[in-house]
Amino acid sequence: MKVRCRLVVLGLAVACSVAMGIHYDAMFEDRWPYPTDNELAKNYDAHVGKETFLFGTVTSVGDRVVHVQVDARGETYTVRVRSFDAAVRPGGTVQVLGVVRPDRVLAADRVVVVESSRESRLYKFGVSILGAGLVLVTVFRYWQIDTAGLTLEAKDG
Repeated sequence: MKVRCRLVVLGLAVACSVAMGIHYDAMFEDRWPYPTDNELAKNYDAHVGKETFLFGTVTSVGDRVVHVQVDARGETYTVRVRSFDAAVRPGGTVQVLGVVRPDRVLAADRVVVVESSRESRLYKFGVSILGAGLVLVTVFRYWQIDTAGLTLEAKDG
C-alpha cells in the first residue's frame, strides 16, 4: 500500500509540474513586457523606440560595438549593439536590455555575459557533471536503495 501511495503522489507531482509548464508557455508572450525576438524578426521597424530584451550569440566584437546573432523561431537575424562594455569573444552568449533603434541597432542599457566564449560552455558542463558525480558517489557511499519500498536507507556500519 505504501508503494502505491508513493507512486500516486509522485504521479500527481509530475502532472502538476507539467501543467504549470504548459500554462507558463501559453501565457509567456502575453505577459512579456518587451517585444520578443520573433516580433522583431517579423517587423523590426514597428518596434523602434521600444525597450527590448534579447539573448544572442556574439559574431564580431568592435570598440564598444558588437554584432549579436539572435535566433528567433525559424529565422535568424543580426543586430548591432552599441554601448557594449562587457568582455566577450565571438561565439559567446549575451543578454542585452536596450532600446530598439533603426537599421537593426540596439542601444544597450545593460549587458550580461552568459558565456564569454564557446570554451566556457564546455567548462560549465564539465564542472556540472563532475559535481553531480561527486554528489552521487557521496549519497551511495552512505545510503542504499530499497527497491521494495522505493526508499533510501542508511547503510549499516
